[in-house]
Amino acid sequence: MSSLSFAINSLSAASVEDFIVRAKGNLSDEQSMFYSKLMTVIWGVICIILAFSAGNIAKTVIEAINKVGSSFCGPIVATFILAILTKRTQAVGVNIGLILGVVVNIIIWRSGAPRFWIWWNFIGAAITLSVGYGASLLIPAKGKTKEVQLDTSEMNFFTRENYLLVGYFVFITWFSISLADWI
Repeated sequence: MSSLSFAINSLSAASVEDFIVRAKGNLSDEQSMFYSKLMTVIWGVICIILAFSAGNIAKTVIEAINKVGSSFCGPIVATFILAILTKRTQAVGVNIGLILGVVVNIIIWRSGAPRFWIWWNFIGAAITLSVGYGASLLIPAKGKTKEVQLDTSEMNFFTRENYLLVGYFVFITWFSISLADWI
């Protein structure tokens, strides 16, 4: 229950900040509290509606989680790839690609096409990458873009913490592989 209230309050706070404060400017404490409560009720109702429809997603909870995640994860990963690896990418182009990638995944899901949900990650990522980059090339850039360079000359990757992380990774990998022999 606390996880659900945390999620609803987070959605409410983000909605108030991203939409209401941007539209109306600074709010008084009373206005902020009113809009926060209103958004909490709205998000609560949305969560209840989604909860009633979630039972029809899949036969098992794990499969339902993976279907929902696969619809969004591929396009989100492609968004980060475009942001990190390309210089010409623009927010509008990437948003067009992201929305189209998610929409195509949902269409595949709802149409009952014989595609296993694991493929939705790849399909959504491929659509987001191609459409997002293509749209960024077609949409004229607004003003000059500023290139940011990361100075790695003084970064030291050979620290105690990094050695501990690598050691922990090796231990977890060994433990996971050898677990089957123990049981």
